[in-house]
Amino acid sequence: MPDIGIVIIGRNEGERLRQSLESVAGLGYPTVYVDSGSTDGSAELAKRYCSQVVQLDAGRPFSAARARNEGLAVLGRFAPNIHFVQFLDGDCTLDPEWLAQAHEFISRHERAAIVCGHLRERQASANVFTQLCDIEWQGDVGTIDACGGIFLGRIASLKAVGMFNESMIAGEEPELCHRLRSGGWRIDRIDTPMAVHESDIRKISQLLQRARRCGHSYAHSYHVHRDSPIAFKRRNLVSVIFWGALLPLLVICLLPFSAMAAVTALSLYLLLWIRIYFHGVASSQLTRKLSALNSSFIVIGKFAQFVGVIDFYRSLWQKEDFKLIEYK
Repeated sequence: MPDIGIVIIGRNEGERLRQSLESVAGLGYPTVYVDSGSTDGSAELAKRYCSQVVQLDAGRPFSAARARNEGLAVLGRFAPNIHFVQFLDGDCTLDPEWLAQAHEFISRHERAAIVCGHLRERQASANVFTQLCDIEWQGDVGTIDACGGIFLGRIASLKAVGMFNESMIAGEEPELCHRLRSGGWRIDRIDTPMAVHESDIRKISQLLQRARRCGHSYAHSYHVHRDSPIAFKRRNLVSVIFWGALLPLLVICLLPFSAMAAVTALSLYLLLWIRIYFHGVASSQLTRKLSALNSSFIVIGKFAQFVGVIDFYRSLWQKEDFKLIEYK
């Protein structure tokens, strides 16, 4: 049997968690489920399927990063001979052929720290919101800069860089990938199905919460690496601050003096929309309708992302723990 263990994390995923657990239950790998304060019986459900169930102490802030770290620590204690770990979120189901193909790839490439595959949204065409999520999951095949939280990882390389940053409430995967690449490791996506995700997003407010969380992650990632020669996520953070705050402020300041100048400044949002739209049509094989929807949300999302930036710096200034930003 391949030397793989599985860590599943979740918080109030309900039926989605049952499907996730069932997708790995028959594979025969040692499996740990880590629960972050669920109130829907998730931990009790997981006991039917998993080798070990961990319920995180609520005395410390919950985060996906902390859950994965603690899950791997428990996995290592009762299955010490494993060399690879598959991380899976409780709202995802794993493709039955994924682990065999991922294990074969990572075993052949000694500098590959992480291998991921294609993640798709369940019932992607159900509504506009699930379509937008499905677009977000798409990515290039080959050596990449970063992946999401669903991947097969080489345990030795993850530990060599200190695992996930547990203080981060979002964006912990790209930040980990950044440290891995800085240490000479590779992140790869192979051209094979990996998992199906169920976002359960039905309202624009949920998408805006995800954008807010994204803005928080940009600010936190940059803050962690602000003294590094490579200013990680600085460009993303500057973009959010410009589009989400500085440009609206400029428009407001110009309006009393010149309506034409204010409208000209405001038209920069249209130019941003057009650039994203044509990039989507040209490079992502999106239909014109989907590219238009995606462009619209990215532009609108800049404002929600800026709220996330404010959230981060306010908590940092007040020396408070960072709180989860949940959208379900």
